[in-house]
Amino acid sequence: MRSLLFECLGNIRQGFRTRLEEDIASARLLLHNHEKEQVREVLRSAAGMLGTWVAQNSGVPPLNGHVQDSLLSQIHAVYASTVRATIRREGEWPNLSYSHHLGYGARRLAARALEPLVEKLKIATELMEANPEYAEAKDLIQQARRVLESAFEDLLRKAQIMGQTAFRDALKLDPSLWLNCEDSTRNTAHYWFLWDLFSERVKRAKWVAHLDSEHPSGDEMLSTIFLTKWWKDDVRHWRSLEGYAHHVDALFEALPPTSIVLDDYVRFLYHIGERSLPEAFVRVADSLRRGDTQAMLRKTNTVFLLEVLLQRHVYGRPLELKRDPAIRQAVLFLLDTLVENGSSAAFRMRDDFVTPAG
Repeated sequence: MRSLLFECLGNIRQGFRTRLEEDIASARLLLHNHEKEQVREVLRSAAGMLGTWVAQNSGVPPLNGHVQDSLLSQIHAVYASTVRATIRREGEWPNLSYSHHLGYGARRLAARALEPLVEKLKIATELMEANPEYAEAKDLIQQARRVLESAFEDLLRKAQIMGQTAFRDALKLDPSLWLNCEDSTRNTAHYWFLWDLFSERVKRAKWVAHLDSEHPSGDEMLSTIFLTKWWKDDVRHWRSLEGYAHHVDALFEALPPTSIVLDDYVRFLYHIGERSLPEAFVRVADSLRRGDTQAMLRKTNTVFLLEVLLQRHVYGRPLELKRDPAIRQAVLFLLDTLVENGSSAAFRMRDDFVTPAG
């Protein structure tokens, strides 16, 4: 009987323990679910607050300013020579780029319009983070702020790239714009008056007599006075040279026949002085006759440019070369001289030039 009683008490105790454990587990599950529901409610509330803010600030504010403001400011800040150089190169120059500043202007307009909204969201999210009720939504709030800031920076980059690309292409497709700009900014007569002053000083400079020395000075000055620098390879004419090219031709004839002078003059002819040809072939030939031919042609670039200039006329305008006896003799002399200096291109040109057209 005693053993039966103990057994019954044991079974009752075990049953009670089991039910108690089940009740405890149920209570814990209920508490856990309640906590999860609380978290979800906090997240829903935070998301709702953020959604409301987005809905209230979804409009694009009006743009204040102009996309060209940055460009105009930079134009006022740089030298006039920089502006002229940029105009001659369709708005693209190392010291002044129209497309860069127009792209920056587009970025600045976008920043001015949208940055206040980004700051408002930043303040709103910081207030939400400081509220203990949204502690469980802290990650969500921070992520929303990061996403908006990242999207804002991405939008500014795209605005700048699109502005820069669109304006650069549009400017390149409107050559009349640059011609009008150059017409309105240039003072050709005044420029050549100043050029003549420098030219006269160059002719009388003491270093001119030593241009054939091992370490001559004045080469930078000659390169500048012969207008050889900063031209694009496809540029063949400069409008401000019209009616004034004879000044450069006269300077070449006045200077001693040296390799530096010849190289600068040939560069001038290659880039913007092409309209001085074919008469300029006579001046080049006369200079070579007066000087040491081999020494004057020691620069590989001089030979190459002479070959290019001759090719343009021997094959492109042969009748014009042959019509004038002085030009014809000068071209033959130049071709013979280049052949003697090992030019295979000149050898072929000479054969074609002296062979009657069949």
